Amino acid sequence: MAGLACAHRLAVAGLSPTVFEKSRGIGGRLATRQVSNRIVFDHGAQYFTVRKPQFTTFVEALIGAGSAAVWSPRSAGSADGDDWIVGREGMNGLLAPIAHDLDIRFGATIDGIQRRSAGWVLSADGDQQFADIVVSTIPVEQVRHLLAEEQSVQNAIADVKTAPCWALLISFEKYLECEFDVRRTETGVISWIARNSSKPGRQCRYDCWVAHANPGWSAENLELSREKAADLMLAEFRKSFKVDLPMVNSVSAHRWRYAKTLVPLGRTHAGNADGSLFVGGDWTLGGRVEYAFESGNAIAEAILASNLQPYPPAVPR
Repeated sequence: MAGLACAHRLAVAGLSPTVFEKSRGIGGRLATRQVSNRIVFDHGAQYFTVRKPQFTTFVEALIGAGSAAVWSPRSAGSADGDDWIVGREGMNGLLAPIAHDLDIRFGATIDGIQRRSAGWVLSADGDQQFADIVVSTIPVEQVRHLLAEEQSVQNAIADVKTAPCWALLISFEKYLECEFDVRRTETGVISWIARNSSKPGRQCRYDCWVAHANPGWSAENLELSREKAADLMLAEFRKSFKVDLPMVNSVSAHRWRYAKTLVPLGRTHAGNADGSLFVGGDWTLGGRVEYAFESGNAIAEAILASNLQPYPPAVPR
């Protein structure tokens, strides 16, 4: 969300940003895993809410484009009163309308960023790319490693802390009869359970569920194999229901090393003194999807307001 929101705003203003993405598709933790044509899991961010006018306008455009929709599940446990927004066919497709016209280089892992007198040199799998301005919206722990020589950035992000999360992805041969589609709790190993197949637009042949372990358990068991984590979480998952579970069709686990913001930066972004390097993401303000949007959009506005623009802004498209 942060990187694409930034790139989209710059493109609307007439600039030509290049996005480097190490994965095969967009989304980041707005993630969807497709096991088969009829088994699909949103294993990262489960939904998001909208509060501020600028993000409201942005999300309304996504809903109008058909990539987002309101999800109204049956809830057990605490839940906020806002509408829950999800990707209509998967969380990773949510931003497809704004990504469509961007120059995105998939499968490109940036493993080095070095300052040069005329800009920056980015190393990606042995190749070099040159840039006037660099924006990094990767997790803060990776920022610390990738920009180790940028002391101003290191000082700014020194106090930011995040926590990991193990996710369980499970599908059943038959519909799981229970009184809820989502359940959130502050006690026990499992902190979140959701029937993924209850989301709008999902065409699931099997009953698909996602569960998230709490940050403490996830941190203590971070280096487990995926198979062992899945076994342990499945045992805890069973405890969450008063009925026997149907026959399991598929089960797996995914490890998010940098999932939950514990101590945010406290502002939308950080950067160097001359305004040619910016870092941001949801971790800057507190972990909400809307915060990721705010961070990326604020970085774009800072670039547009600077004298470092490689091209003058044009009339918005």
